Amino acid sequence: MNFELVFIPYPGISHLRSTVEMAKLLVDQENRLTISVLILPFLSGSAAAASPYVEALSAASSDRLRYEVISTGGDQTTSEPEATTLDMHIENHIPNVRRAVAKLFDHYSTIPNSPKIAGFVLDMFCTSLIDVANEFHVPSYLFYTSNAGVLALGFHVQHLYDNNNYHVRESDFEDSETELVIPGLIRPYPVKCLPHGLASELWLPIYVNHSRRFKEMKEQKFNAFEMVEELGLAVQIKRYWRGDHLGGVAAVDLVKAEEIERAVRCLMEQDSEVRKRVKEMSKKCHAALMDGGSSRIAMQKFIQDVVKNIALPCSQII
Repeated sequence: MNFELVFIPYPGISHLRSTVEMAKLLVDQENRLTISVLILPFLSGSAAAASPYVEALSAASSDRLRYEVISTGGDQTTSEPEATTLDMHIENHIPNVRRAVAKLFDHYSTIPNSPKIAGFVLDMFCTSLIDVANEFHVPSYLFYTSNAGVLALGFHVQHLYDNNNYHVRESDFEDSETELVIPGLIRPYPVKCLPHGLASELWLPIYVNHSRRFKEMKEQKFNAFEMVEELGLAVQIKRYWRGDHLGGVAAVDLVKAEEIERAVRCLMEQDSEVRKRVKEMSKKCHAALMDGGSSRIAMQKFIQDVVKNIALPCSQII
C-alpha cells in the first residue's frame, strides 16, 4: 500500500531546509512513501532571503516529493509583540492549510490505487496544526528541529511552570548561580544560560504551550544530535550568552581577539583532547547515517509506526 505524509515546516529558512532534507531521506528509504511539503509564507523580514530557495524547491517537485507554496491571501500586518506575531502567523494560515489538505484528499479520492494520507509531520512551532490533523482523522508526528537536550530542557521547564515552581523575572536569572537538574542531561544546567524563550515573560507561555501540545502527538520524532557542550566538544569562549534566537538578537559580550586565538589554537593542536573527541564523534555521526546505523534504524521504525497506524481507528492513534 502506498501512503503519503504531509510535512509542514515552520516558515524559517533553517526549519525549512532541515525538514526538506529529512523528507528526501525518507522517500529515498521507503519507495511506498510520497511526501507533500506545505510551505507557509515567511514573515516579511525573512521572505526575500528565502525566496530563491523556495523557488528552487517548487521547480524540483516530483511525483513522490512535492512542494506546495501556500498563498498569503493578502498582506498581513500586525502591531502585536513579536512573540505573538510569530505564533499567530501559523494560526492565521490554518484555513489555508485546511484547504490545501482537503484538496489532496479530494484529488486522491478520484484516482484508483492512490496513496492514503497517513498523517501530518509538524514542526516544533506548528503545534496549532494538530487540530487540523484531527479534523482529517489522521495522526500528527513531531519533527523537532533542535537537539534532544533542548527538548529535555523544554519539557522540564514546562513541568516546573505547570506546578508553579517556575517564575520568570529576567533579572533573577542574569547573575544567578543556580543550576537545574534536568532528566536527559548529564550535567546540571545553569539558569543564567537559559535560552531567551524560557527566560522571557513574553515568550515563556508560548514555549510552554508548545511543550504541552507535543504530548498530544503520536510520536515525538526529532533529529537528536547531542549538544556539543554535553559531549565536551566545545572550546569555551564565553560561559554566558543569552539572546532572542528567533528574532536574531543576542545579548553577548564582545569576545577579544586573544580569546578567539586561544580557542582556535586549542582545536588545532594535534594532541588536543577536544580534537580527539571531535574526530571520534565525526566517525559516530557518519556511522549513524549509514545502512544499519542508528539514524537509519530510527527512520525505519518511524515508517513502520506510520504504516501500523494507517489501519487503526483514529481513537486508538491519538
